[in-house]
Amino acid sequence: MKKILLIAILFCVMHNLSAQKFRLNGYLMHAFDDRVDSYNDPNDFYRGKIVQSAMWGIGAEWMKQPNLGIEVHYLNQRTTAPLTYFNNGVRNSEFRLQMNHILIGTNRYFRTEKSPVEFFGGLSAGLSLIDLNNPDTRNTTNRTKFSWLIKGGANFWINSQLAIKTQVQLLSVVQSVGGGFFFGTGGSGAGVSPYSSMYQFGLGGGIVYQLKNKK
Repeated sequence: MKKILLIAILFCVMHNLSAQKFRLNGYLMHAFDDRVDSYNDPNDFYRGKIVQSAMWGIGAEWMKQPNLGIEVHYLNQRTTAPLTYFNNGVRNSEFRLQMNHILIGTNRYFRTEKSPVEFFGGLSAGLSLIDLNNPDTRNTTNRTKFSWLIKGGANFWINSQLAIKTQVQLLSVVQSVGGGFFFGTGGSGAGVSPYSSMYQFGLGGGIVYQLKNKK
């Protein structure tokens, strides 16, 4: 339901901008492993990683200027987080993790005249809806956190409306100003202490479809 709602928001944005020049962006990224750990004392610690996985998404981008776009985009990732932690002894568990990110930001483009290659850089911020399943308690916790993303890459234009995108990005889900990611118990019983930093590097690309102004 969350994904349907977020996608519906994007299509509403696209409909409202139908009289303007805008782009529809499709994303398929590979998100690499990210180490997470926390240590307070020998009886309060955990360490592990967020496992590398695919990340897909869509975006609606209004080209405010030829070299400046304002984009609303949605990204989805499903993965696991194997952790070693202390709870009445050292335990090992593999948490199931799903993240839905909805972000808004700006993209700056750099393109020389008549060149099919368009370089870009962008910065976005928004919310991440996180579902974390604890295999020990069989409970799922849901959290909404602030997140930000920085990206760069190039679009290779096949014609005036279609391009192939290559992109690198860094995505962070933060608990507070200092940064942090939430691992929760989802109830009583075996669990994991709450916070650890998350900075996830991604590499991939996608496609760009540009609509022209209606006449």
